[in-house]
Amino acid sequence: MIKNDDRKRTSSLDQLDGSEKASGGPQLSINNYVLPGVDEAESLVAKAISSLSLEERSQLLDDVHGVSKPIDEKPDFISSSLTAFGAAVESSKTPLYEMALVQNASYVEDRSLRLMFLRSENFKVDAAVSRLMMFLKQKAFYFGEEKLTKEITLNDFSAEDMRSLESGAIQVLPKKDRSGRSVIAVFPRLRKFKDPKNLLRATFFVEMCTFRDVEVQKKGAVCIIYNNNPNPLGSVPNNRKGIIPLTVQHRAAMPVRYAAFHTCLFERKAFAPAGIALSSRKQDYATSKVHYGNDKECMLELRRFGIPTECIPVTSDGIIDLQPHQEWVKRKKTELRIRLLSDIASLEAGVRRLREPTSKNDSTKVRSLIQDAGRSEPMTAPRFQTTFLKALHRAADLAPNSLIQPTLTDVLLGRGRWFQEFPGNIAFRTYLGGKTNEYDRADKEGKNVLAKSIVRSFNASGTKFLRLSAPANGIPTWEEASFREVSKKVTQCYRSVRRKEKKHTCRLVKK
Repeated sequence: MIKNDDRKRTSSLDQLDGSEKASGGPQLSINNYVLPGVDEAESLVAKAISSLSLEERSQLLDDVHGVSKPIDEKPDFISSSLTAFGAAVESSKTPLYEMALVQNASYVEDRSLRLMFLRSENFKVDAAVSRLMMFLKQKAFYFGEEKLTKEITLNDFSAEDMRSLESGAIQVLPKKDRSGRSVIAVFPRLRKFKDPKNLLRATFFVEMCTFRDVEVQKKGAVCIIYNNNPNPLGSVPNNRKGIIPLTVQHRAAMPVRYAAFHTCLFERKAFAPAGIALSSRKQDYATSKVHYGNDKECMLELRRFGIPTECIPVTSDGIIDLQPHQEWVKRKKTELRIRLLSDIASLEAGVRRLREPTSKNDSTKVRSLIQDAGRSEPMTAPRFQTTFLKALHRAADLAPNSLIQPTLTDVLLGRGRWFQEFPGNIAFRTYLGGKTNEYDRADKEGKNVLAKSIVRSFNASGTKFLRLSAPANGIPTWEEASFREVSKKVTQCYRSVRRKEKKHTCRLVKK
């Protein structure tokens, strides 16, 4: 970050290369970004608006007020746009796109995904393709290349990621504005993170959940940056400045279209730091409205633009109510749990079909389906149908009087084959297998940190780690294992895998 006032300031508009200025696409350089002063920031907004044509300005103004009409997506128009998108992709492939093709070609070639990017750029094909390539880069940066073609769920979150999500720094309001657009509210003062990526992963998840809705893609969304907290310095703390360039980069990569930005501030001197996230494109400046004043005054201004202020979780005293957001997070955890149950239900269906396969090909197809669900390990049909079903019923039989009863997604701690074949344990081992390389690379302390992170990830999805207790009265019950005990089991599991691999290697050497 350049701090010397004698050096030439580089605004976000000046950082756009020639192709960006010509196409309006998301190409962006942020390496030398300097936080502008208040006067300069307001000048940038005026400069951006004046550089637009009268027609562009009118269109963006309609977007802000929610009176613009979505593009008429006739079948012929959609077909031609997708064809042009495919042709543009062929000439713009990046190494990460090639990697995605190898991992799962159906992901990047999916019609709905490509339409999401086209809608985010109002069907400007070159800009949409450029945004897709940047999206893959950003996704790999957040979650790793191994998850490039995977739908991101709460299972992919670390404990710090969950902390950022649950902080309420970014929320989806329960009601839409008067134009039927979703409203995403950002509360900078609630930010909690150790690394800026924690907050940006949470933002990624919230935005992808919101813009998966086709109607939201067509109409766009409204973003409210509510930073109405008196800040006498009008500055960003040093430990928060690292998030500024990453936010600009994130904004340029996500397949989302914000039709309007509303920034609520206590006073004018806070404008520059709050408005920095809007600076990835000049169109964002033109669709921005800044409101100054106390909470009541800002709410009145937002109401003029059709924002459902009764859903903004800020009291008249300026206190932010986190209960609506906590309920939203809880629903997402429930949805993930239901999805896991659905995956395991598909296994049960696979078991029934494996009992009497009509042909060898049919049996192979079912086992392939089970593998794709990511909830099992390779097994022969007879072993699968006996051990899986037996484990599923026996878990409840062991402690019928227990207040806590295992569900299909819980992990049971214990010894014996039936424990190993319990559905939740199979899912858990599959997840651990995907982290093997990361675990091997870590030092002793790093291994402990990773083990704890894995346990927190499963807890976040609603999974319980249960063990049978042996009380004095002799009646067994299921109870939740301690965090320390489960973390220790994770490290033991990895050591067990290593011992098996060592034995297998020794056998091969003897042969």
